[in-house]
Amino acid sequence: MPLGRCGECGHELSSKSAPCPKCGTTISSFSRPAYSGWLPVALILGAIAVVGAIATKGILEWSGSSERAYAIGDWARVGNTTYALRGAWWSDRLSNSPLIDKRPNAKFLFVVIAVRNDDNKARAIPPFKLIDENGMTYDSESSGLTIDRALGLITDLGPSVSKQGLVVFDVPPGRTYWLEVDAGSWHSESALIKVVPAEKR
Repeated sequence: MPLGRCGECGHELSSKSAPCPKCGTTISSFSRPAYSGWLPVALILGAIAVVGAIATKGILEWSGSSERAYAIGDWARVGNTTYALRGAWWSDRLSNSPLIDKRPNAKFLFVVIAVRNDDNKARAIPPFKLIDENGMTYDSESSGLTIDRALGLITDLGPSVSKQGLVVFDVPPGRTYWLEVDAGSWHSESALIKVVPAEKR
């Protein structure tokens, strides 16, 4: 079984070779064998997985959210409010109507969200925020309140009542975003829903 290679001439050595039979170098200068090809790949993949897990955990902790993340279509119960992200898409226009149309500073991200009030009294829908993979936070686009089916800033829901509508953000494309949802000022709990925009709209 080779122990390694001679540090002087590179000749393969066994555990019983001392000194090197080719050049006479003593065992103290033997070089260790190189790791097989799969080990560096495994180490790199492991490091990527750890960094990804730490980054996601960091986003959740930075946002003040409980460590709960949901996918599109999941129902996310946060305090006495339940949310479900129904869809999302990118657009360079706010509306087809010339009266309310405007161009984005970056790009418009339209998000369809359903909200249900599970409390025993009427509650206002809390404002929505987006968080990207770097922990940067974006408020909803105020001009998005003028479009059809927009969820307003002061939309009250009665007990057991649900509503579905649009929220618009003006954000840079090419990033990963999570929609932060919470139960409003009466509850500190919050959660994140990953936003996966459709390819075309």
